[in-house]
Amino acid sequence: MNTKRHPKGCLFYLFLVPNKVTIFRDNLMKKYSFHLVMGLLFLLCLSTSILLWLYAVSQTAHLPFQKSVEVYLNYYPQSLQNAFLLTVVNILFGFISLLFFSFGIKFAKTKTQEKGLILLIVCASMLTFWQVFTLL
Repeated sequence: MNTKRHPKGCLFYLFLVPNKVTIFRDNLMKKYSFHLVMGLLFLLCLSTSILLWLYAVSQTAHLPFQKSVEVYLNYYPQSLQNAFLLTVVNILFGFISLLFFSFGIKFAKTKTQEKGLILLIVCASMLTFWQVFTLL
């Protein structure tokens, strides 16, 4: 926004030139939003994989466990059709989402935002530890 055309005595000058506090607040909000969105994307990848596993198991409840694993792995491309590799990738997604959420707390402006991030941290940690202890 070009504000050089307006003289400083102009009444609209106060509304056109943001002060340092609003610039700082807007930068904090951008950082908070970035951390929130990135953490949610990684958490979405993790939860989608878990939901896909639950769907594959529910479809093959009458078959042995190994057949359920094969059905689950067939949903992925050939390069990712390794159960251990998928579990490690899911654990990495969980840890990355935990990092983004924990760094996002630093940029939260209100207590409600902090509480929301803490709730997301609890959810992400539960899903991550589930992946660690199952190791498909």
